[in-house]
This record gives sequence, C-alpha cells and structure tokens, in this order.
Amino acid sequence: MAKQTKYKRKTDRPPTISAKQDLYCQEYARTGNSTKSAEFAGYNYPDRHGYALRQKPHILDKIQEYIDQRNKDSNVTAKMVINELWNIATFDLGELFNEDGKLKPILEIPKQYRKALSMVETRAEIQDGVKVADLTKIKVWDKIKALELIGKNLGMWIEKTETTNLNVNIEAETESPIFKKIVEHMTQEKPIIEVKPITLKVPDEDQ
Repeated sequence: MAKQTKYKRKTDRPPTISAKQDLYCQEYARTGNSTKSAEFAGYNYPDRHGYALRQKPHILDKIQEYIDQRNKDSNVTAKMVINELWNIATFDLGELFNEDGKLKPILEIPKQYRKALSMVETRAEIQDGVKVADLTKIKVWDKIKALELIGKNLGMWIEKTETTNLNVNIEAETESPIFKKIVEHMTQEKPIIEVKPITLKVPDEDQ
C-alpha cells in the first residue's frame, strides 16, 4: 500500500503578498515612512493601513528583504554606517587646531575628524577696501544624534509607550510628612487616570 502524502493545512502556508502590499514594502524600505508608503501604494487610509501592515510578520520580512537588497546593491554595510557615526560621536574639536590655536589646513586634519565636518566656509574680511584676514566658518554634524543612533543600533534605548494607570510604587528613605502625603495620594487604590485599551478597526482593503 502506497504511503499517503500529508499536506499541510492552508493556514500553515506562508501568507502571500499582494501587489499593493509589495509596493508598500518597496517604498517603506526606501523611505522608512509607513504612512507615506501606504499612500504611495494606493491605500485609502494610509495611516491606519500602514500601522496594520507593520503588525504582519510576513510584511516585515519582505521589507527587510528589500532593505538588505538595497544595502547589497549600494555596497553599504551596517558596520560602515556605525563607523561613520562613531567618527562624529568621538569628534575632538582640538584636532582642528595647531598648538598656537590657529586652524590647521584642511588636509592636515586627520581624515576621521574631517568626516565629522558638515561645512567649511572661508571668506575674506575686508576693511576700508583692504583684505585684513580670512575668516573660516566650520560646522560639525550632530554628536548627540550620532550617539542616539548608535545606542538604538545596540538596543540601549527602550521606549515604553503603553500606560495603564498612574498608580506608583515608591520606596524612599524619608521621614518628611509632605513626602508621605504625596506617596499616599499617588498610591491610592483608585487610579488618578485610567487608560483603557482601544481596538483599532481598519477597513478591509487588500491588507
């Protein structure tokens, strides 16, 4: 007797991606903007549909596939991006100047520090029709932003957006009556503010 092949249930098969969803994934991989990507793909409710699409694991996998392909095509790696951000984050202003306090010629500034400069502008200072000096204006990329991006890449920042109530448990070593009153008020059984979960209904439109 021949062995009967067992087929998986339809629900076990990988979800298919429609042409509209695929267009959304391509645009999101390019721009990183969910609402604009959903609008570009032709959804009637871009904000809602963009949110709903990003809750689907197979959509996220497809977006990542397009991102990886873009990175491969451009020969850009995550390590290269982190290195550039690190150059900005560790930029030392002192590397731009000689010991006498004068600005170094641009080519004498170490390459890793030149990468942190967003603008170098030189103009002549004129007095009574005579050039008396060259003034150089320098701008650098945002160090704090670079550190923030590095931290996000390393998973250092955890953002909590879900709130249930404002009941607070506080432990502190204090005998202050005023502090005790505040703690008593904040830890009362009845919450000051109660946030109820909201179910987001998205119109059925080829998600």
